[in-house]
Amino acid sequence: LKYVLTCCRDYWCILDRDKRFLQKVWPVIKHLIAEALECWDQDGDCMIENFVLTVDAYGWHHYVPQLHSPKKPTILRQQYGTWIY
Repeated sequence: LKYVLTCCRDYWCILDRDKRFLQKVWPVIKHLIAEALECWDQDGDCMIENFVLTVDAYGWHHYVPQLHSPKKPTILRQQYGTWIY
């Protein structure tokens, strides 16, 4: 899901909310979220389980906004040391 987080960062912080960029990456983001839920959500609660088989490069607090609402992009960015959802 690093790709999802990178796209969120690029969309918000680098590309100034460029709709063309979002239209290009959104199909891939939806596919990755669906794949993550299928493979890593063991109990069906829409949260990736923290188990040894996954690469836990990020903590759960990085994934929750993306998995909270798979039908629309939930954007996460860091500003002044606090997380803004």
